[in-house]
Amino acid sequence: MKILRLHRVEYFVNDVEEAEANFSKLLNTKFIDHREQTRPFGSLSLMNIDLGTELVAPVPGGVLDPVLAANGQGILTIVYEVEDINETRDYLLENGFEILNDAVIPVAGGEVYHQISLTASEQTANIVITYLQITQG
Repeated sequence: MKILRLHRVEYFVNDVEEAEANFSKLLNTKFIDHREQTRPFGSLSLMNIDLGTELVAPVPGGVLDPVLAANGQGILTIVYEVEDINETRDYLLENGFEILNDAVIPVAGGEVYHQISLTASEQTANIVITYLQITQG
């Protein structure tokens, strides 16, 4: 497994629009709306890839609602870009990590994100860690 770089930190928020207003001022930047791309996966997302920042709120009544209710707002996941997602998956499984999610997500600009997220556990300091390979659609 070869990690290329830290790609982004995802902040888990109650309300993505309120968070956008606050983080736009805090970071003096704008976010790109990815809600329609992420809605099928249970989240509403706004991103600023240049800053490595994503704001994520659960779709009301979706699978992430209980996670927000249980854990509150904070860091949802830290995302690392990798050279080869298949090699990364094999490495993680061989080393006893539990995969929470394995998804292919088309994003704006024609890129496709293939992401593997690990279950938060003592092995990951109780943070969801995500690995990402970016390809063109």
